[in-house]
Amino acid sequence: SSLTRPIFLLQQQQQYTTTRTTTMGANPSKTTSMTPAAQEPPPPNNSMAAATSTIAAPSQLLSEPPKPRQQESFLDKAFRKFTEQPLVPIGCVGTAYFLISGLKSFSNRDPYQSQKMMRNRVAAQFATLMAFMGYMGIDAFDFRLAPMTQEKEKYERMMAEQAAAEQAMATATTTSAESQKKE
Repeated sequence: SSLTRPIFLLQQQQQYTTTRTTTMGANPSKTTSMTPAAQEPPPPNNSMAAATSTIAAPSQLLSEPPKPRQQESFLDKAFRKFTEQPLVPIGCVGTAYFLISGLKSFSNRDPYQSQKMMRNRVAAQFATLMAFMGYMGIDAFDFRLAPMTQEKEKYERMMAEQAAAEQAMATATTTSAESQKKE
């Protein structure tokens, strides 16, 4: 899940991050040192920025922040939930049907039919609850084999690609500098 980060990524992130905190009235130029690639100018000295802390980290470890979602209307949310988990609303409708039918049988003084409908209502409620729990379990379960290993390998590939790109950039810079010296 995107909400949880593997432990090794958190450890890597802690190696590269430094938290800078300032308090009201403190000098903003007095900050803790950061990695050279992550140097930032000090924050403006105002009351809003004075009480905040910032974290500087390489862009490889932190993904782009999520875009804010628009507020869903009730119908949009109901349609989305119905398409994602169709058995839950169907079970709710079935439960409501058996409840209303059972109450109607009770008011007609038909104890056999009333008892049958109430038993069916309990079964429908149980099936709805199991469907809901099943959908929750499917959403929470990670189907990848060895997810920590896969995340670590992905991270290592990404770091190797970045190192290769930086080396290529350094080589290109030195060759262009050498060609300018020759001219």
